[in-house]
Amino acid sequence: MKKTATLLLLGLFLLPAIAFAQEKDSLQQQIEKAVTGKAFTIEVNQATPQRGGLKTLTPDYEFSVRGDSAISYLPYFGVSHQAAYGDTEGGIKFRAPMNNYKVQFNEKKREYNISFSVKGPKDNYNIRLNIFLNGTTYINITPGQSDNISYSGTMLFQATQK
Repeated sequence: MKKTATLLLLGLFLLPAIAFAQEKDSLQQQIEKAVTGKAFTIEVNQATPQRGGLKTLTPDYEFSVRGDSAISYLPYFGVSHQAAYGDTEGGIKFRAPMNNYKVQFNEKKREYNISFSVKGPKDNYNIRLNIFLNGTTYINITPGQSDNISYSGTMLFQATQK
């Protein structure tokens, strides 16, 4: 009887741990599939300009990769060294093909490192993404005519995408 009660209690404690491990593996598989399939969206919640402090953002801003294109709808805080004449639309906004798309998995840090460049309507951008296996992301954008800026956010998957 004592042995049965001990096994039952042990089972009750191990069940949540097993479920958590399965959920973690599922998330990692979703991230791997999204990265290798070039089909993911990042909901951006913070921006860090080169000059100035951290800015918390509303959940309206996203960065996506769809096939061979990148889609950016991000705010910009920083110094532009050359502004377009008559430009009333701010931010880093484009839908453009990616050039030199490279993906590497850093086994030590357990993250995907993605880099590519984009020629947008206002500027050329060099972009680096760090996607961690828990779904958090870090985006670094280096414009050709402005100060660089970094963003952090969370990956969205098919069921949660806007």
